[in-house]
Amino acid sequence: MIYFAYKETGEFDGFYDDEIHSVIPTTSVEITEELQKDLFTGLWFINIEKISEINKPLDLEDKDAFFTEHKIKALPFIDPQKELLKQMATNKLDLMNKNIQINNLTKQLAENKLDSMKKDSTINMLIKQQAQNKIEIMKMKGSNANE
Repeated sequence: MIYFAYKETGEFDGFYDDEIHSVIPTTSVEITEELQKDLFTGLWFINIEKISEINKPLDLEDKDAFFTEHKIKALPFIDPQKELLKQMATNKLDLMNKNIQINNLTKQLAENKLDSMKKDSTINMLIKQQAQNKIEIMKMKGSNANE
């Protein structure tokens, strides 16, 4: 005999054959070989509420009364090459944006360095001027002391 084993929800849990399996689950119903072959064509749940009505091995004629087919939604086909090309284009745009950012930062750094050099040059000129002023003051003090 062939058995349709089910879970508490009615979900299919396997086919069992008493010639092959030494233990048949208690949550199973006896079915014909023809019904077993037909149930292989989809994902079937047994109607739990109707189990108490079963008093003989279920056959093809009983299928609609005791079983419900669950359709599996087909996932849309994803073309891997197309997806790869899209990802490559996105990566290339990201890289270009990062290169632009790097170039802008490099330009800003160069401008900052020029500003810093100008300020350093101005500071150096002021220090030089201050030193010259001190020398002049010292010369003036020295000539005043000699007089």
